[in-house]
Amino acid sequence: TGWASKLAKNCYVIVDEAFMDVTPQHSVLADLPHNMIVLRSFGKFFGLAGLRLGFVFAHQQVRQALQQKMGLWSVNGPAQYIAIKALADQPWQTQARINIEQDALYTQRIFAPLFDMLTPAKIQHQALFSSYWLASNTAEDIREFFAQSGILIRKILIDDQLCLLRIGIMSQLDLSSQDRVKQTIQDFLSNINRKEK
Repeated sequence: TGWASKLAKNCYVIVDEAFMDVTPQHSVLADLPHNMIVLRSFGKFFGLAGLRLGFVFAHQQVRQALQQKMGLWSVNGPAQYIAIKALADQPWQTQARINIEQDALYTQRIFAPLFDMLTPAKIQHQALFSSYWLASNTAEDIREFFAQSGILIRKILIDDQLCLLRIGIMSQLDLSSQDRVKQTIQDFLSNINRKEK
């Protein structure tokens, strides 16, 4: 909100809170200034990306202008029904936050042998994914190797030399996926050891 207070008239700060449902206590919605627009994604936390539903929080004047542009039926009835049910289910949300936190820590432990060996320039853990800054050629080798096992890792170019690898969390209940990931990590590390010999 500090940035919003420094803006000229008719300028807005746009805040992306796509992942904020995991940590709602960090949201800016509690103190929303008139010149801030907050975007929320429904699919990330609730796991319903195919629903294609999001929310805009803003001053009434901004919301009215957006509604005029979008029309009356921008969200279909089934999506509205599902969203109302999901948003009202507070016990599910509480348990989901606990599960996500545990799954995130579990996923980090599974990938630890790989990234302990590669020593990324930077590591950042968030609720639904972890990010690892690596040399571009190393990042591409990992992405390609895992893709051959049907495991998709997102690679984001930072500059000519660095890439960010983003790894989503795995459910502790999905034993077959865990085994496949562990085996792929082991195979990748074995390949590195063979090359070094």
